[in-house]
Amino acid sequence: MLGIERAYGDAAIRAVLHANRNLMQATVEDALTRSLRYGKPDTLNLDAISEISIGNQILHYDQHSILITEERSDWPSLHANVSPDPRSFRTFFISDPTDRSSQFAQFLDGTGNKKVRVIDVMRDPESKARWEKDFSSPASITGPFSAITCIRRGMPILTVLVNYLTQEMFLACSAGIFQVQIDHAAKLRQMPTVSDVTHGGQRLVFGNAVEQYQGLKRFVTFLGKEGYRENFLDSQIMSAEELDESISYNLPGGPSRVLYLSDILPAQEAVGFVLANGEKIGEWIHWLPFIRFARSPNDLAEPILNIFEIWHPRPHTKEGILMSTSPNYSIFRQVSSGHMVIDVPMFQRFNHPSRIRSTLLVCANSNDWAQQVVQRHGYRRIHLP
Repeated sequence: MLGIERAYGDAAIRAVLHANRNLMQATVEDALTRSLRYGKPDTLNLDAISEISIGNQILHYDQHSILITEERSDWPSLHANVSPDPRSFRTFFISDPTDRSSQFAQFLDGTGNKKVRVIDVMRDPESKARWEKDFSSPASITGPFSAITCIRRGMPILTVLVNYLTQEMFLACSAGIFQVQIDHAAKLRQMPTVSDVTHGGQRLVFGNAVEQYQGLKRFVTFLGKEGYRENFLDSQIMSAEELDESISYNLPGGPSRVLYLSDILPAQEAVGFVLANGEKIGEWIHWLPFIRFARSPNDLAEPILNIFEIWHPRPHTKEGILMSTSPNYSIFRQVSSGHMVIDVPMFQRFNHPSRIRSTLLVCANSNDWAQQVVQRHGYRRIHLP
């Protein structure tokens, strides 16, 4: 792993761990209070605390850093770069400071004493079971997350995820994919570095074999709002009847969804694929380092996950943004040898790049059914070097 990538990774880890520490120290009452002026009118402090913490830490690392979230964007500072080559743009970060925030708010609202700290609720022995009963299991995947991804020279080089409920951190980088427990009260000098995680963390295994053929069709995607079911059906991956039979969960989180393809999910519940269903970039950009760096446990040189870009002849839109994009409108651009990078110059077409959407399917390379379906429809594989 390059030294500069370690430095970016250390900054990303500090950012999400600061967000975790500040949110955990807040009272439930404070976390559920609407922010007076930060963000949108319905922004809660549990969103604002995390986002402000991450932004401050990234700026502390580099005062000229570029951070994109759904609430804020420093993107105009990139407009001075007129080169059409995505690899010539400077490094930047994309973050989802609090994913599944509405479920998290409902969960905290069910706490009897609103004066206790958020960490006290997380430590309650009954919290995990209560979360899983209301918002699906396992909590290590379905819990509320904070996520940040670093993009360098048009490539996603690393992602850090923190699960607020289980107090676990996940790191995907060129050294591998790791899972560690964290200490919410850790001070700056005590916070782990990339080296600490890669040397002391548990390696995650991806691409668990699905035992039955029908299991290859079992999947997870978001269908919770108007237009998303229609977008999925127009992909022609499967019929409406098959959708209802095969969907494992239809209200998942975004950044953590790729973890459904790991050995965190019990083997008997394994899914064949996960799908970004016309969702915003902040929901799925964090998957890309996992896809780049997940390896077969039997052959560390062999990537285990594949990603395919889904598009329709007459795509749906949300707020005027295409939910699925053909290669001509895709943010993935081929540069050489069949490899692709993120087409960073395309971000300049958007007032707020966080509104970019795509429909993407991710599966293990052992899922012959999914790969055959996407290839039959002419959906292209995104080859990340």
